[in-house]
Amino acid sequence: MRRDSNLMWGDLIFTVFLLSVGGFAYHHAMGMTSGTWYSPSIFPRLSSGLMMVLCLFHLGRIGVEIRAAVKEGSLGLPSLGVLSYALKPSVVFMMAAVLAFAVALPIARFAPSTFLFLLVTMTFYSGRFDLKAMLVYALISLGFVVFSVLVFKTVFKVLLP
Repeated sequence: MRRDSNLMWGDLIFTVFLLSVGGFAYHHAMGMTSGTWYSPSIFPRLSSGLMMVLCLFHLGRIGVEIRAAVKEGSLGLPSLGVLSYALKPSVVFMMAAVLAFAVALPIARFAPSTFLFLLVTMTFYSGRFDLKAMLVYALISLGFVVFSVLVFKTVFKVLLP
């Protein structure tokens, strides 16, 4: 059973977006330190490289699906309906949040950027904006940031931006 044509186009749009984010992250990681396997930038380079490889693999799968749909004659061109799949408010919000996080990371550094990103996204997706919920989200975000900094700085010896 084939997927809806609009779903394929939305999948293509989001995969290209993720590929560009991975490329940006890889480019940023290449400028961190030396190119040895023991440098602190190896984890960001490997993770962003893996992200790009998986996106390219997924683009290949989408290409196969599109080619099969063209042969069947069931492929519709992207219509305005693709916007309802690819650009739902929650998807647009997450894409903007990831982009804002990537821009803020070199400026505000890892801990404040990550804390704010987690707090804002948890609040948005929960739909709860009361003080109690915000405090819980702030504590969760703070705990994650502290744990991440401890693990990456002490265990893996990774230089955080």
